[in-house]
Parts: sequence; C-alpha cells; structure tokens
Amino acid sequence: MDIRKKIRDVYEHKQKQIQAGILLAVYVCFFLWGMCSYQDYGISWDEKVQREHGFVHLKYVYEQIHGAGAVPEGFPDDIENLETYSARYYGIGIKIPLILIEYLHGFQMSARQVYEMNHLYTFLLFFCASIFVYRIAKKLKYGFWYSLLAVLLFISCPRILADAFYNVKDSVFLSLFVMMLYDSICVMEKFRLRSAARLAVSAAFCLNTRIVGAFPLGITCIFYICRQRDGIWKRMAQVTGTGAVSALIYMLMTPASWGNFLDYIGHAVRVFSNYQHIGYVALGQRIYPDTNLPWYYTVFCIFATVPLLYSVGSVTGIFAALKELTGKKSPGQPDLIQTMLLVQFLSVLLYDACMRPIKYNMWRHFYFLFIYLALFTAKGIRYAWETGRIRRFAVGAGVCGSMAVTCIWIVMNHPYEYTYYNMFLPTDDTDAMLYDYWHVSGQDLLQLISSDPDRNVYVGDCSGLYFGESGWENYHYNYEKDGAEYKTDYSEPGTSLQPLYRTLDTIQVGDKTIGSLLQRIHYHDCLQKCFISQDGAVKGDQGQDGMKWEVTSDLESRCFHTVIPESYRVRQIDFLTTEKML
Repeated sequence: MDIRKKIRDVYEHKQKQIQAGILLAVYVCFFLWGMCSYQDYGISWDEKVQREHGFVHLKYVYEQIHGAGAVPEGFPDDIENLETYSARYYGIGIKIPLILIEYLHGFQMSARQVYEMNHLYTFLLFFCASIFVYRIAKKLKYGFWYSLLAVLLFISCPRILADAFYNVKDSVFLSLFVMMLYDSICVMEKFRLRSAARLAVSAAFCLNTRIVGAFPLGITCIFYICRQRDGIWKRMAQVTGTGAVSALIYMLMTPASWGNFLDYIGHAVRVFSNYQHIGYVALGQRIYPDTNLPWYYTVFCIFATVPLLYSVGSVTGIFAALKELTGKKSPGQPDLIQTMLLVQFLSVLLYDACMRPIKYNMWRHFYFLFIYLALFTAKGIRYAWETGRIRRFAVGAGVCGSMAVTCIWIVMNHPYEYTYYNMFLPTDDTDAMLYDYWHVSGQDLLQLISSDPDRNVYVGDCSGLYFGESGWENYHYNYEKDGAEYKTDYSEPGTSLQPLYRTLDTIQVGDKTIGSLLQRIHYHDCLQKCFISQDGAVKGDQGQDGMKWEVTSDLESRCFHTVIPESYRVRQIDFLTTEKML
C-alpha cells in the first residue's frame, strides 16, 4: 500500500508540474503577444478625453497643496478647474500611476510615448485579470483543464482582445471587475481580514471606474449576509466595515468628492444611471434613438460580436447551472458561489431589458459581463463533454475548431480585431453598424500621407498624435472640418455626405470598409466654377462669361443647362451649393 501511495503521489506531483508548465506557457505567450502588439493600435478618441480628466483632477490637488493658481512646471495651459468641469464625476483612480509618470517627466513626454504607455498599461491590467479568471474558475471547482479553457476563452475573443489595448474605460473596468469578483468570492468562502482588505481596495478602484459595479457587488453582499441564519449580525458588521474602508479609499482617490462625499456619490449615480447622450444607434438595418432601444439590444449585440462557441456554450452552461441548482436541496459551497454568479449575470441582463438605460456602440458599457460569459461557456463545454461519450468527439472537434478559426482570424486581421462579427449573423444586419467606433484605424490611414510635406489634417483625427516624437507638430492643425486637405471617415462608403472630398484610400477587413482617407477636391484649377446665389441665379467665377446657363425646375428637382462654346476645352465643371439654395 505504501508503494502504491508513493507511486500515486509521484504521478500526481508530475502531473501538477506539467499542468503548471502548460499554464505558464499560455501566460508567457499571451504576455509576449501583448508586448509585441500594443504599439500597433491607433489612438481612440476617448483616450485623449480620459487623459484630460486626469489633468483636471491633478490641477485641483496641486492647488490644494501649493495654493490657488499653482500648476506644475510644463503643465498644459488650457486645463479647466475641477469645480466647473462638466465631467468631474468620471473617476480617475486607476489612472493615477499614468498621471504621476507624466508629472515626474515634467509633462515633456511626446504624444506617442504617452499613448503607447497608456496602451501598455491597459493591456497589463487585462493580463492581470486573465490570471484572476483562472483563480475564479478554480474556486468554482472547474479543474485544471476547464479553468485553462476559461482563460483561453477570456483572452481570445477578438473584440475584447483588441479593446484590451486602447479602450481605457470599458476594458479597464472589465479587468478591475474580474479582480473584485475574485476577492468577493474569497470573502464568500471565508471572511479573513486579508481577503476583506483586498476586496475593499479592488471594489474602490472598480466602482471609481464605473459605479455600475455596485450592482453585482450588492448581490454578493446579500448572498454573504443571508447564507445562513447563525451569525447574520456578525456578517452584516463585516460587510459594513469592509464597505466603510472601501468608501474611504474611494474618497481618497476621487478629489471631486472631497467637499461632500455623499452628495458626490448621489450625483454620480444619477448622472450615470440616466446618462444624457443625444444620438442614434444602428441595429441591423434600423436606426433607433439611444433613448428607445429594443429590450433585446444588449443580448443581440453580444451574440453578434462573439464567436458562436461563446453563444452556444454560455447558454448550455447557464442551463447546466440551473439544472444543478434545482436538482439539489442544499447547495454546497461551490454551488453557492456559482448560484451567486448566475444571479448576478441574469439580474444585470434583466435590469437592462426592463429599464433600458442609454447605450451606444453595441454592448461596450456591459463588457464586464464577459467574465460571466467566459465562465459559463467553459461550464457548458464541460457539461456537454461529460454527459455522453458518443458526443465527446463532436464537442472536442467543435471547441478546438472554433478556437483555431478565431485565433487564425485574429492573426490575419490584426490590428483590426475590433471589427469582428459572428459569421452566422446575416451580413445585412451589420452593414448599418460602425466598424471602427473609436477611430483607431486613423493611425494607419494617416500613415498613407506621411510623406506629404503639406499634411493638413482635420484636428478630429486623434491618431495623428501618434506620429513622430512631437506628435501633432508633424501635422498641421485644421479645426475647420471642411477646410483640411485630408480627413478620415469611418462610415460605409456612400453613406456619408462628403461633397468636397473624394476617397483617396481605404482600409478593409474582408469585404467591409472600416475607414477611408479623404482628400479635398480642389476647385482653383477648374475651367469653370459656378455657385448658386440666394435668389437661385447661377453665377460664374473666373470670368468665363461665354457659358450661359438656363434653369428649369419642377416639383421635385432643378436642372441647369448650358451650351459650351467650341473654343472651350472643358475638363471639369463644379457646383458648390447648399441644400436650401436648391
């Protein structure tokens, strides 16, 4: 018996070593992918906005220490005061390290250095989150292989992977939410001061980034308090104490709350629970106001933008979790945690379907749900594998094939992974949706004119910041939208009215155009340039009086006719007008 036990122990030890090696190899490969890729993405327009949020708060803190009007050397001149700043309710806690690095460099870092640092920092947060995904799966008793599968699902979804570099709000919140979720599970298992302290810190940073994280956290508190009758008051005291410490940390990292913390929290909840955004959202071939989206909008967008494996696997996993829940009278500890996760996930979806909060650009405001999607997909695959030997080959082939196809797609379409749509979704349902919402492809579009000495670019193209050590100094500002030599466009060709520009080049993923470089049409070298006056008369420019124009009109249109003299060599005739003049 001793010999058998020793052999078994040696085998188990070797098996653990092999598993540890495989897990380490996966994380090393993913880390190297990020280190090689973070410079490939352009600047999203929100990165510049979030950086400004940090500067406003830094200015306020600096004035509190050194007196009113004091600013660090090299600090930008056009930064608003926190008291009058309209976006003061946006938390900047997780961005403090980035702000301090710029401060220590005297704000002399080039734009390229700043934003590449931003991309690297965002990826490292996501990388850390992937480690906590494995630990959460182990808490759920998934075993090594299914825990590893949950990690692979978490890091190989094309859109989530791309956003892990430049999406400084939604991806960062997803990463922080995963860490908070792990700490809350540790507290659920057994309350220890160390686990409670970690939860207080992670919850403070998570809620500072997005206040909506309080909803799943509140469900965790209810589960913890009500887990059993004995000791309920003690658990309430533990939750209250942890919450008080977390609130203190939250306040310390949020200068806007220093005057009146409770008033600040109340305003933040009201602002973000009913955020005012005047705009329209595309869903298939229909356009909806963002205040009146269909109840299924978020679920549709999730299924449309993740591989089919996630959709089928997560539904199967939720079914398996419900079956386990209803099949046992007294759930054990792993089942209690699983039930908590299931309630959190379904409660958020139910809230979204019933309350229909304002959303725009797909489901990015609900990216934090992706951790549930990855976990339940892994559970669904395990359930399908373990419920029948005959189906195992089909399940294994389907999972490996799906993940292989997805990874190949990522490599082939890098760095445009954010354009991914489920191949089983009808093409007509995606034509009206933006492919490059963040305008990240602008970096590659502007590289097409990097050799042009007169790079007069519309200032709205943030990716111009990426070029050269001086950033925008290598380009020429132009705040007039229709006055720049070049500008970019991210709508489908033919859907955007650009009468003064022609398409110079495009970036395509498959048969979809995600971004276009436009060049201004010049009128100064035309033989005849005409315009329509307010009274409707056609008037020529450049002194060409030999061309006489006649105007005819009906109820639907106006036509302009002329006879061109034989002595004229007409290369181009251009009209510049407005809709009301027609």
